[in-house]
Amino acid sequence: GGIVKARNSDYTAAFPLTGKIQNVFKNTDDKLLENQVLKNLHTALGCGFGSDFNIKKLRYGRIVFVCDSDEDGYSIMCLLMAFMYKYYPQLIEMGKVYWGQTPLFKVLSKNKIYYAYTDSELKTLPKGDITRAKGIGELEPEDFRATLFSNEGRYIPFTMEDAKAAADSFMLLLGEDVGARRAYISENADFDAFD
Repeated sequence: GGIVKARNSDYTAAFPLTGKIQNVFKNTDDKLLENQVLKNLHTALGCGFGSDFNIKKLRYGRIVFVCDSDEDGYSIMCLLMAFMYKYYPQLIEMGKVYWGQTPLFKVLSKNKIYYAYTDSELKTLPKGDITRAKGIGELEPEDFRATLFSNEGRYIPFTMEDAKAAADSFMLLLGEDVGARRAYISENADFDAFD
């Protein structure tokens, strides 16, 4: 889509992840390695994992994951962080893994285009015609050139702390320990909001 058309192919590869990403903490390694999406991602990175990891075989200088800027996109990003944490912690530690944040809004005001990444950021922009991007598939190549592939690009590094927090959350909310999950929900849920 737009990312492929916007990138400079001399410096940037684009690898579309399509299909369902498995939760790496709820499945066995054998089952995960049968998952075509994860198998393709392992192949694309090229550097092996576990005892076969070899940084010299990594095909890219940095890995930037781009997902929709909504709840579904954030869920996918958490699954990708957990995947990288489990299989490629060395790449996270080396600062090679990023989240490429895409704009949620585009504002045309007085023949100038502005981008906002959050609702609160939108409120600070000049008044004009507002377009909300429902997903990265709706962004045009020029939107990616002006945001993701510009000097102003939003590349947020994954840290081991981020990845560990995502992994811990997955283990707590989707893992086998029902008691810990129940306690967490009891302590953190706002049940009054459901009245």
